[in-house]
Amino acid sequence: MNIMLYGDFAYILILVGLAIGILAANKRFIRVASVITIFLAIVLLLAKSPLLITNILGMLVSLIGIWFSYRAKL
Repeated sequence: MNIMLYGDFAYILILVGLAIGILAANKRFIRVASVITIFLAIVLLLAKSPLLITNILGMLVSLIGIWFSYRAKL
Protein backbone atom coordinates (compact mmCIF):
# COMPACT_ATOMS: atom_id res chain seq x y z
CA MET A 1 0.00 0.00 0.00
CA ASN A 2 2.79 2.45 0.82
CA ILE A 3 4.49 1.80 -2.51
CA MET A 4 1.30 2.72 -4.37
CA LEU A 5 1.01 5.95 -2.37
CA TYR A 6 4.62 6.80 -3.24
CA GLY A 7 3.74 6.12 -6.87
CA ASP A 8 0.74 8.45 -6.58
CA PHE A 9 2.95 11.12 -5.04
CA ALA A 10 5.45 10.81 -7.91
CA TYR A 11 2.52 10.96 -10.33
CA ILE A 12 1.32 14.25 -8.83
CA LEU A 13 4.85 15.68 -8.94
CA ILE A 14 5.17 14.77 -12.62
CA LEU A 15 1.81 16.43 -13.32
CA VAL A 16 3.03 19.59 -11.57
CA GLY A 17 6.13 19.43 -13.77
CA LEU A 18 3.89 19.06 -16.80
CA ALA A 19 1.97 22.19 -15.79
CA ILE A 20 5.23 24.08 -15.36
CA GLY A 21 6.37 22.85 -18.79
CA ILE A 22 3.16 24.14 -20.34
CA LEU A 23 3.58 27.51 -18.66
CA ALA A 24 7.22 27.68 -19.74
CA ALA A 25 6.25 26.63 -23.31
CA ASN A 26 8.88 23.89 -23.47
CA LYS A 27 7.58 21.41 -26.07
CA ARG A 28 10.14 18.69 -25.45
CA PHE A 29 9.59 18.71 -21.69
CA ILE A 30 5.81 18.59 -22.20
CA ARG A 31 6.12 15.51 -24.42
CA VAL A 32 8.52 13.68 -22.09
CA ALA A 33 6.48 14.45 -18.97
CA SER A 34 3.26 13.43 -20.74
CA VAL A 35 4.65 10.07 -21.84
CA ILE A 36 6.00 9.37 -18.34
CA THR A 37 2.66 10.36 -16.84
CA ILE A 38 0.70 8.08 -19.17
CA PHE A 39 3.01 5.15 -18.42
CA LEU A 40 2.81 5.72 -14.66
CA ALA A 41 -0.98 6.13 -14.85
CA ILE A 42 -1.36 2.80 -16.61
CA VAL A 43 0.86 1.09 -14.03
CA LEU A 44 -1.09 2.64 -11.16
CA LEU A 45 -4.44 1.76 -12.72
CA LEU A 46 -3.33 -1.87 -13.13
CA ALA A 47 -2.16 -1.91 -9.50
CA LYS A 48 -5.59 -0.64 -8.36
CA SER A 49 -4.36 2.60 -6.85
CA PRO A 50 -6.64 4.28 -4.28
CA LEU A 51 -6.58 7.55 -6.25
CA LEU A 52 -8.47 6.27 -9.31
CA ILE A 53 -10.10 9.56 -10.29
CA THR A 54 -6.79 11.41 -10.03
CA ASN A 55 -5.12 8.84 -12.28
CA ILE A 56 -7.83 9.11 -14.93
CA LEU A 57 -7.78 12.91 -14.87
CA GLY A 58 -4.00 12.94 -15.02
CA MET A 59 -4.03 10.64 -18.03
CA LEU A 60 -6.44 12.98 -19.79
CA VAL A 61 -4.26 15.99 -18.95
CA SER A 62 -1.17 14.24 -20.29
CA LEU A 63 -2.96 13.31 -23.53
CA ILE A 64 -4.04 16.93 -23.90
CA GLY A 65 -0.44 17.98 -23.15
CA ILE A 66 0.86 15.79 -25.99
CA TRP A 67 -1.77 17.17 -28.35
CA PHE A 68 -1.00 20.72 -27.19
CA SER A 69 2.75 20.30 -27.74
CA TYR A 70 2.22 19.23 -31.36
CA ARG A 71 -0.59 21.64 -32.29
CA ALA A 72 0.25 24.87 -30.49
CA LYS A 73 2.87 27.27 -31.64
CA LEU A 74 4.59 27.80 -28.33
